[in-house]
Amino acid sequence: MACRLYHRLPVPLQNAAVTVRSCRQLWRKFGFVAGYPQSPPTRPAGNPVIWLRELLETARRDCPYYADTLPASRRILAGSSVEEILSRLPIVPKEVFRREAQSFLSRRAGKRNCQPFKTSGSTGTPIEGVIARKDLRDRYCAIWRWFAPLGMDPRKRWARFLGADITTGAHAGVSRRDVINGHLFLSVYHLSEATISQYADLLRAYRPDILEGYPSAIATLARLMLATGQDRMRVPAIFVTAETLLPEQSDVIEEAFGTRPWDYYGSSEFAPVLADGADGLKHLLPETGVIEVLDADDRPVAPGRTGRMVVTSFHSHFMPLIRYDIGDLARYVSGDPAGLIVSEIAGRVDDVIQGPDGRYVGRLSTALKTLPRSVQMAQCRVSPSRVRILYVSRTKIPDREFAPFVQSLRDKVGQTAVVVEKVDAIQPGPRGKRLAVLREG
Repeated sequence: MACRLYHRLPVPLQNAAVTVRSCRQLWRKFGFVAGYPQSPPTRPAGNPVIWLRELLETARRDCPYYADTLPASRRILAGSSVEEILSRLPIVPKEVFRREAQSFLSRRAGKRNCQPFKTSGSTGTPIEGVIARKDLRDRYCAIWRWFAPLGMDPRKRWARFLGADITTGAHAGVSRRDVINGHLFLSVYHLSEATISQYADLLRAYRPDILEGYPSAIATLARLMLATGQDRMRVPAIFVTAETLLPEQSDVIEEAFGTRPWDYYGSSEFAPVLADGADGLKHLLPETGVIEVLDADDRPVAPGRTGRMVVTSFHSHFMPLIRYDIGDLARYVSGDPAGLIVSEIAGRVDDVIQGPDGRYVGRLSTALKTLPRSVQMAQCRVSPSRVRILYVSRTKIPDREFAPFVQSLRDKVGQTAVVVEKVDAIQPGPRGKRLAVLREG
């Protein structure tokens, strides 16, 4: 209801609503609404072994799942290294985490001390959970500390592409603003040749110090600007996340904006963060957790090999991720689980789709959040004439229950035919992931 009311508001009132939301998010992430300090908070004292032991103790004490599955605490804590401790713990499959989510929930979690989250379902399987507000802030401050030398600063002029539908409805457009902090929010759902001049003119007038968003959205913006003869513009710092940054995307972004994008990996479940360094590799931020890169037999892969990521997050006290098989792949370079370095994250590519009216959509998987709760797995298959949604569930779901999804989808890609089909299974793609969005035809 609140969402429908927002879309009927005039643009100035939408900007006011966006400002309130933005300030709330900035407070939750960084601890400030306006008037930021000169630098991010200092790194917390401690080391990965201490943080891991503390996480295991609280998980065993407060979470039913870990009370039943973790070995005796003395045996766990006796390990002198992260590798030794992890070797004694079971791996948690993603399907188990999704199916038994309530048993992972801490008894200490409540409305006043935690923030709910819901994954977008990039593997076709949305997950709901919570994160402690302290963990949320610690996590984003760690990202700020890493990227501060590279230009990240909440006080600067910041333009963001958002997956949220803030510009659809009765007053569709390409942007909204946080009028207190001066931040600009751009729509990922209106990029097309017909609107590219609006985006380009807006960014030239705004002169952002920072551009942030999905790599598919920023790369599409860059390609459209170059293809339609728009003047190139210099953006001092560009940060991308939530999808795999492909080399060709990085190249076209640099060509259009004169800046190589910086990429960082996280997840909606708040897995540990891997962030680009000056050496061109991705480095684990150790205060956020530990990551193992394992082969099919659960053994560490050799340098240069690709394996699946098994994550343990130090920012997951209210819904612990301990040796969680997150479903993403990484190419290992060097380091132990507490100091991992990888060359790339594989398997998080979210295809850019061109709608029937010519617009380009780079985060269509967010529509999957509106699917009926009984959907176990889903995938959008997009062709020039229609969108097919394949879903897995125990029983066939009445078409009327898909109405919110159909509306959300059409808000993004335009008035296209939508076909809903129940299937027995959705097979993984060549990168080992069940992609949320695929092209057909």
